[in-house]
This record gives sequence, structure tokens and C-alpha cells, in this order.
Amino acid sequence: MRERFIRELEESLYIHRPLPLHREREGEARFPEKKVLAARPIAAMPRAEGLASLEPLDGGYIMRAPLRSDHWPEGAPADGDYCNFGTAKLTFALGREDWRGYNRLRFRVKPVIAGARILHLNVSVRNRGEIPLPDPYFREGATVFDLENGIWQECFWEFAAMPRDAICELNFYVFCSGHDVSGGENLTYTFKDIILEQVEAPEHEHGWENPNPGIRLSTVGYLPKGIRTAIAATAASEFHLVDADTGNVVYSGKVQQIENERGRFAVLDFTAVERSGSYFLRTDDAESAPFEIRSDLCQESLWKVLNFFFCERCGFPVPGKHGACHQDILSHHNGVAMSFSGGWHDAGDVSQQAAQTGEAVQAMFENARHCKKGSPLYLRLMEEAQWGLDFILRTRFGDGFRATSAGATRFTDGLMGNFDDVKARV
Repeated sequence: MRERFIRELEESLYIHRPLPLHREREGEARFPEKKVLAARPIAAMPRAEGLASLEPLDGGYIMRAPLRSDHWPEGAPADGDYCNFGTAKLTFALGREDWRGYNRLRFRVKPVIAGARILHLNVSVRNRGEIPLPDPYFREGATVFDLENGIWQECFWEFAAMPRDAICELNFYVFCSGHDVSGGENLTYTFKDIILEQVEAPEHEHGWENPNPGIRLSTVGYLPKGIRTAIAATAASEFHLVDADTGNVVYSGKVQQIENERGRFAVLDFTAVERSGSYFLRTDDAESAPFEIRSDLCQESLWKVLNFFFCERCGFPVPGKHGACHQDILSHHNGVAMSFSGGWHDAGDVSQQAAQTGEAVQAMFENARHCKKGSPLYLRLMEEAQWGLDFILRTRFGDGFRATSAGATRFTDGLMGNFDDVKARV
């Protein structure tokens, strides 16, 4: 594994604290440097909806809202199954604006929730032109931002492929999903400088064929055995594989132009190089990011998956994420009640499912079998698997019935018997 990653792993106590996020490696990190060809501000005055209140600000707006409510929103199930306490929303009514001359929305936001460690913001549009948005499955016309608490941050939403010939609404909204044990009870989001922009070389969104210049790699790296290729948008006839440590060219090859049902591609094949090391690819008009050829790529990936599962733990205080949670997710059977807290949250919310937990536990045990017994990776795989196994075993009622799942998108208050409890299925 790479030395930097090994240090981060050790500093995480082999992931008893989350691994650091590398924002500088995100695709969005290069967005501020893109050349802006045209721009105009969103001039409309928004209205507050849902639980939100609105305060005008010089050059912007302040949205305030409670994170909890004492009742479910209109239209929600009576037991609050899979719903939040409400939504705080700012809506800009735009008539039928033609945004086809722009491909990006840019704005600044400062979210403040006392003590909160996980914050988000949703942004969406409604288009009433040739292709309406959002579509029935909400696949386009919306995006979500992960934010940091208490600081100004610049957000970019690129949408070059999105239908936008008659935009009638722009929405900024936050799901009021309760608060963590350390969190305050209200949110304050301040918005400034909401601007439409036309930028050069927007991100490619649909399909395999990418018209933007550049070299696309396996971001995990490559194993010494097997085929090793990269895909490029280049007119060059030759490419070079360069040792990232010495700067020496270690292999040169011909660029292959391939056309198939997925499009036209320039293929850079460097399968001939099997020596482990750090490299990058270069053509006359492009250069790739550094990457590794190593036999232990799977180890680093496994550690990162373990990091993800640790951060998803339910009923456990995850440092930097949340405290012990959801102890009032309850299942009832034959006159007794059981807490369904434990295991791991779902990937997109805080739901729980026994079946998926079982599949994850089995996968961890199977991977542990292929690790050296007593090694840090073996021990950590076994530990995380046993965390999930404990959840599976203790959510049985003993007569063939078990708690199976609970749909939740909110942080509950931990008090059993009041209205915000989540009911687990049996």
C-alpha cells in the first residue's frame, strides 16, 4: 500500500476513527479554475416554504428553520414511516426562463447548526419545456451538496446535458431530519452570489464517449497481471508511460483508435509493463494523474470499504459523524419490544435491513479468510463483521420471527414511546 495511506490508516487507529476526506481530489476541486464565458445573477426574490423563514440580506438571503417538529408534514404516513419532520425550502419563481445559454449554477452558502457534524443542501429546478423536469424518478433536475458547518463554501452545479429551455423554478432546500445528540435544534443557512454561468469544457455527463481532452484511468490503479489500458480523448499517435518518481519514460506505445457501439475512443494499452511502481501517462496534448501498478491494490480498497462501514454504524458514536443513535427504533412481537438499533445505516439514509446486513457480514468473513491471520486487516474485517453479526443475532425473537427492517430518514430523540419513534417490521 502507498506510504501516505498507511500513515493515515495508522492515525485512524486502523479505522476506529474515520479516514480523512481528501477534498482536493474531488472532481469539483477543479471547478473554480474553469474559464467563465458568460454570467448573470438570479435576480428573483425567493419565497420561504415548509418549515423555513426568510430574511433578506445585502446580496443574499438567510433561511432559518427548526430541525424537528411535533407533527408529521401534510400527506405523511400516520406513523411517520420513512419521512422527515418537514422541509426548509427557498423557492425562486422564474416564469419560463431559457437557461440553454448557461451550463452551471454557482453560489456561496454558510450553513450553521450548533454541534452538527453532517450537513447537506439540496438544489433542484423545474423545467416546463420540451422535456419536463424533474422526471418521474427524480433522476435529473436535482443535486445534493455535502457541506461543512459554520464556514462559507462555494458550490458548483454543472448541467450541460440537462433540459433547461423553460426553467420555472429554482429550489434550495434542506430536509429537517432531527438532530444528533450534540446538535442544536435549529438551522441557519445564508446564501450569497447566486449566479448562472457558461463555462468552458463542462463535465461530460451522459455516455462513455467523452469529448473533453484528457486521459481516463482506473482510479484504483492496476494489478501487475492482466490487461492495463486507459481511455483518452486525443489526436496523438503515440503515448508514453512515465515513472512518477524519476521522470523517466519506461514504455512508449501506439494510440489505438477504436470505434464500437459505445462510441469512438483512443485506447492507451500498457499491458507490457508489469513492474510495480508509481506512473503517469503522457501524450502530446494530455497528461494523466499519477497511478499505481501494485499487487496489493485490493488491500487498500478493502480498508476503504471498512472505513465506509464504520462510518455507517448505527447505535454507535462514530467520531466526527454522530453519537449513539436510533435506540428508539422498536419492533414489537407477542407482547414484547426490542430495540432495532445497531448494525449499519443504509447508504443513502438511516434505514436498517437485516438481509443486507447478513450479506455484508458474509462478504467480510469471506474476505478475512484470504487475509493473513492476525494481520491488522484480518482482525479489522473480523471485528466489523462481528458488529453486524451481533445485530443479526440479537434482533431475533426466538420463535422464528425476527425484526427485519426499518425505514428511516431522521435522527430520533432516543426516548421510547413518543411520536418520533421508528417502527421496525417483524
